[in-house]
Amino acid sequence: MKRTGIIGILWVALLGLLAVLPGCNSMRNTMVYRISLHQLTGEAENAMGSSYTMILYGTDGVTSTMVRAIPLVSSINITSAEILPTRDDRHCGIRIFFDQEGSQRWAQATGYRGGDLLAIVVDGMMAGTMQLPGHMSEQGYADLPPVWHRLEAEDIVKHAEKNYKKAPRHW
Repeated sequence: MKRTGIIGILWVALLGLLAVLPGCNSMRNTMVYRISLHQLTGEAENAMGSSYTMILYGTDGVTSTMVRAIPLVSSINITSAEILPTRDDRHCGIRIFFDQEGSQRWAQATGYRGGDLLAIVVDGMMAGTMQLPGHMSEQGYADLPPVWHRLEAEDIVKHAEKNYKKAPRHW
């Protein structure tokens, strides 16, 4: 009787483990601290309402901003990142480096839309805004303003390369 009870418990534990393992594997492939840069929409686009726009909420959960749904660049195009400390060292900017497609998209955006405001989005929440520069750096990077506390910036930088490797490729 004791032996069948132990075997039953082991059998239930094995089934439970088999149920949990696929979930653990899918979590390993999940992108976190995903960055995307979206253009803010104009008054006309806001009034019309469109499937090409979406509402983003700030980290406070109250502030909302209407942006274009398709980002100019995102983690799919960001190969790596580094921290840009400020004088107070509490807040940090981030320098993001692009792959070839990201460099082309950024160059086009800066050439045609330089001066426009962009929403900086991390995991679907608006972290801040920045002005799109009028030209692209020769090295294929963009500097994001210091809108993060140091620890959060470190997490974003740490995940940039991992997210790029996990991102689906369409070519």
